[in-house]
Amino acid sequence: MKKILVPTDFSDNANLALQYAVMLAQKSGAEITLLHVYDIFIPIDGTPLMPYAQELLKETSENRLQECAKTFITGNVKCHILSVLGSPAYIIEKVANEKNMELVVMGIRGGSRLSQIVIGSTTTALIRNVQIPVFVIPENTTVQAPDKMIFPYDGKEIPTKATMKPLKEIAEMFDCEILTLNVISELEAKVMDKHYIAREAFHALGNMNYSMHFTESGDVLQSINHFIDEHGVNAVAMIYYPRGFFTRIIMESRTHKMAFYTKKPLLILPEIAD
Repeated sequence: MKKILVPTDFSDNANLALQYAVMLAQKSGAEITLLHVYDIFIPIDGTPLMPYAQELLKETSENRLQECAKTFITGNVKCHILSVLGSPAYIIEKVANEKNMELVVMGIRGGSRLSQIVIGSTTTALIRNVQIPVFVIPENTTVQAPDKMIFPYDGKEIPTKATMKPLKEIAEMFDCEILTLNVISELEAKVMDKHYIAREAFHALGNMNYSMHFTESGDVLQSINHFIDEHGVNAVAMIYYPRGFFTRIIMESRTHKMAFYTKKPLLILPEIAD
């Protein structure tokens, strides 16, 4: 992991994401690109903008980026600043693609449903179109090494080595313990071949430091949240399959109108073919 993109709007949430990215960069030796996307708003009455308006906006953006980098970039981390005019979703994706970013770290406001964070958002666009892992950093997160991470896994999709590579790199960097969690119904518990699930988990996780956990419940979201609290987990990793486990969780949250709050940093891995 050598290139990390951190989009910012200079909010507290974005600053927290930058601090988290700095922690990752210090450990991995990665360079950070701090990106601010600004826009020009045309007055409703059609009043023409002053000729120097765009230049002033860009100068203001660059000055704030410099100040942000000066405040939060620590250690020997190398940081590039980039100020671009345009639509945030489009520009973030464009920069991530053109500059071959290997990870995007983004802040979000607390209280957002996972479906609102992911489905139809910039995050999903990045994963689907650019196939770059995204670390979503929620509000009020404590910036700490991800040394215990939950990986909800049902064994129905077999992830490729390319898909798992970012998780493996982070796990090795921080000597992270991966706790796989399979939430099953009472009926599934009677017929499930746990040895098969264990073999599939080994295929996915290989020589990573991991342990397997099963719990019987009809409520996947509640079980995941309970597991996070019970085991002192400080990060979550999930694979984004368009029709897989990740999407089923999101659909469940819609069906039952439940809010799955990302209390912990969430690493979303895109499905990538070997």
